[in-house]
Amino acid sequence: MDALINVVLPVFGIILTGYLAGRFEALGPDSAAALNRFVFYFALPTALFVITARAPIDKIFNWPFINAFIGGALLTLLIALIVGRFWFHYRDVATLSMVGLTAGGAMSDTWDCRSYLRPMDRMERCRQSFLSSL
Repeated sequence: MDALINVVLPVFGIILTGYLAGRFEALGPDSAAALNRFVFYFALPTALFVITARAPIDKIFNWPFINAFIGGALLTLLIALIVGRFWFHYRDVATLSMVGLTAGGAMSDTWDCRSYLRPMDRMERCRQSFLSSL
């Protein structure tokens, strides 16, 4: 329970602080655009680098998860290419590539399976996410 509070409370505290700053116009009218640029170009890449650098190698290379994701992505691509070729009668490679990339965009939902889940829960949630994207 303490871990949940230690994670959730700061996130909602930051959200509340941002809401109150916007509500009472504490930072001015152009502050939202400047803060968005700062977060996108500086804060988020730095945070992602630090988190990734501190993560144990076995957490990064979770082979069952990587195999499930790549297998699901390839299966989605194969289904999209078959449907595009035989159902919609696309013959050129450029159009079939776009069909495959569009179908592959649905696979990005499986990245929502975070490492805080136990491995079997993560695999099940990824499987459910993949099946719901079809």
